Amino acid sequence: MAAERITIRGIIRGRTVLLEKEVSLPEGTQVEVTLWAPPSSKEAAIERVLKHGLQNAVYKVGIDELIEEDRAEREEGIAEWL
Repeated sequence: MAAERITIRGIIRGRTVLLEKEVSLPEGTQVEVTLWAPPSSKEAAIERVLKHGLQNAVYKVGIDELIEEDRAEREEGIAEWL
């Protein structure tokens, strides 16, 4: 039987990962933490899009809009975690 994979975002505080939403997992559940670093520049964002392809693209928008939306989402998430 294949393991179920779910993605839940969070933020590190010391040696603890604070999840952005409530999750009920049994004690001892194995998890895998993948670090996510936002693009450091427009060029880095474009490179990331080109590297991962456009197969999931639905709407045509400019890179400035994408970067602004990403920044706003991260700021909203940080406010909720604090």
